[in-house]
Amino acid sequence: MLNAEYTNASFYSLPKSHQAGFAPGSWRVVTVPAGTKLFKLSQFDITSKWGTTPWWSPVDPFLDDKSGVRGTFQKAMSDGQTLAQVIRHLSSVCIDWNELTKFQQIKLRVDAKAFWGTFNPMPKFSNAPWLVGNDNPDSTETLKKVKKMNEIEKKDGLRNKSEVKGAKSWQLHIANMKPEHFEVLPEIPSHETAAIGIALGFIK
Repeated sequence: MLNAEYTNASFYSLPKSHQAGFAPGSWRVVTVPAGTKLFKLSQFDITSKWGTTPWWSPVDPFLDDKSGVRGTFQKAMSDGQTLAQVIRHLSSVCIDWNELTKFQQIKLRVDAKAFWGTFNPMPKFSNAPWLVGNDNPDSTETLKKVKKMNEIEKKDGLRNKSEVKGAKSWQLHIANMKPEHFEVLPEIPSHETAAIGIALGFIK
């Protein structure tokens, strides 16, 4: 089992920035069985030189999450939004952190202990969100990023809000995952609503 040694006290060994991703007092240690499907929306690869992202949510109903991603997809459709627009609010994703361009799924090959809890509301922008690496504020890349952030702010309904938050929603933090611990399922561009609907079984 991955992270077999985990206890509640292990939470405080996580980086402070990871601890801050959970609403205070909402988290607990749970076991996620092998075969569980997980999803996220991200512009980044699942595994990079920094390792595999630990942040996931369940595709199917799991513990306190009674609807899984299918319930979120249905909400997006009924509200006339994309899944990415709804997920930005439910998952409290700062505008400058992630453009949420890809719908990603994995299937666990092993049992894993993880931290399970609700998302902590985040500010709309993180510190100095307009900077790109060490670029100066007037660089071409910085100006491109500002333009993109303005587009996302408008598209995701955040112009008049200071925080990114939505209804109570649940997440998993599964540390120490390596590619051999999971199967990667086909990735779908997040704007392709019909393709995501097919992947989730809504469209035949």
